Amino acid sequence: MVVISLSGAGMIAEDHPVMVSLSDVRGIERADLAAFRRLARVYEGRRLPTHVETRPEGSCFASADELEQAGYGRRVRGFAVSPMSPLPVAHAWLTIGGWDAIDAVWANFGRTFPADCHYLGIKGWEDEHLLDRLSDAAQRAWRPWAWAGMN
Repeated sequence: MVVISLSGAGMIAEDHPVMVSLSDVRGIERADLAAFRRLARVYEGRRLPTHVETRPEGSCFASADELEQAGYGRRVRGFAVSPMSPLPVAHAWLTIGGWDAIDAVWANFGRTFPADCHYLGIKGWEDEHLLDRLSDAAQRAWRPWAWAGMN
């Protein structure tokens, strides 16, 4: 069961697909994982609004930053899992309503649709150091199996 607080972050269930995968990564500090679980929230993939164009593979962070600055929504950074891989990918997207994942990069893949993905993230810029540590540990652990271009 996933607990969502519409007024802010809620405690994410340990059995959420992203949490399960992150829990299996060697090198992630338990305190960092617990902090992410406490601060993150669930986002649901949605179709792109007609005024937002798809972006190229590998450009999620730059795209989310640019689209936020252009006023299309609020940037979210975290991890996402696609039906194509059990590994959570460090990822960034926009949210307009505070619960939706407006994913201009994965919407361009043609192999997956954002509504079929699982997103956990933290809105804004305040927790970048935590997200950097989690992303670095995950990248070191998955490097031999890296899924190039998925972000």
